[in-house]
Amino acid sequence: MAKGQSRGADYMRGFTWGLKGEEVVMANLNKELDQIKAKSMKGLIMAAAYIRNKTEKETPLTPVDYGNLRSSYFVVTAKSVPVGSGKTDFKGPKAQEMTIDHGSVIGEMQAKARSMTTKQRLFLIMGYTANYSGFVHEMIGANFNPDKRRGKAKRRAGAGPKWLETHIKNNTKMIVQIVRDQTKIP
Repeated sequence: MAKGQSRGADYMRGFTWGLKGEEVVMANLNKELDQIKAKSMKGLIMAAAYIRNKTEKETPLTPVDYGNLRSSYFVVTAKSVPVGSGKTDFKGPKAQEMTIDHGSVIGEMQAKARSMTTKQRLFLIMGYTANYSGFVHEMIGANFNPDKRRGKAKRRAGAGPKWLETHIKNNTKMIVQIVRDQTKIP
């Protein structure tokens, strides 16, 4: 026997499972594992919806000028029909450009989700397709409150920078709980 090996290690290396009905047992186990995976993805999608709700109902709210930023919200996974892929309601001088970009970004993000999803790891991407969303998100110190601006643009009371990041950070335990509740095995 080589140094550092035990009889147990040799025995386990040669261990095989030869029960009758092994294929049925493994098929049933794989079916249950697939259900857990599906439930986990459902939990991730529900958690994304929970965060979206927070950005719309609790401060800091998603900022508004024409409403395009809010309309550009999306959620994609490797397999699901993307949230935000339907009819968009973009307004203002760049509405047409935003509509085209919206579809392109969602397609790109879904491809990214597909490439990053494996049997061991589920992947969900959520965010905004508006090309200025990251800039606005990081505008610390900006005034997002209503004023008497001219034109069709408006502002939203309670809106502020870091709206998405804040709600993710403040609700991490709830996000985990939502996913956990979906994956409980009866």
